[in-house]
Amino acid sequence: MKHTLFCLALALASCSKTTTPATPSPRETAALAAANSAADALGRTLRERLMAAMAEGGVQRAAEVCAGEAGQLTRQVAARHGTAEAPALVGRASLRMRGGDAPPAWVRTWLEATGERPASEAVGLARVEEGRARVLRPIAVEAPCLLCHGDSLEPAVEALLRARYPNDRATGYRVGDLRGALYADLALPE
Repeated sequence: MKHTLFCLALALASCSKTTTPATPSPRETAALAAANSAADALGRTLRERLMAAMAEGGVQRAAEVCAGEAGQLTRQVAARHGTAEAPALVGRASLRMRGGDAPPAWVRTWLEATGERPASEAVGLARVEEGRARVLRPIAVEAPCLLCHGDSLEPAVEALLRARYPNDRATGYRVGDLRGALYADLALPE
């Protein structure tokens, strides 16, 4: 049970395949590195908090933390990696949302184009467009993820999800499915 959210940890920290610009300029390379750093920080921050929650109280506690703290943790990472003049955008998105804000248009476009498929077939991206460095990493479902995202949930977890997310669509996954994407979007430095 301690590794219940290990799936999220691995998915947020890794990317199976990524497309990058053919010949980025030094400025673009630096911006892409900063976007990667922001994506790494988001994955690491969420992973560490969820693993601590698992140690505190198992899958139910981790689900409570995800429901109650993940948004704030995401905003904190964004604040650390952006500036007042050029805020960073970081987040997680899916075609089957549990809660949270709608993703930026470029992330939604990737999700819709990629669709529901095995995560091994999804290709992430790292590119510069519209004056911004954008990184997107596919999130793969692993066995422990099914405790919150599978077909059969513990009654306490199911009740918590039903109460917090009455329109939850983020269940019914199988190992190897594409859960969604982790993304970071930063302005190019002047």
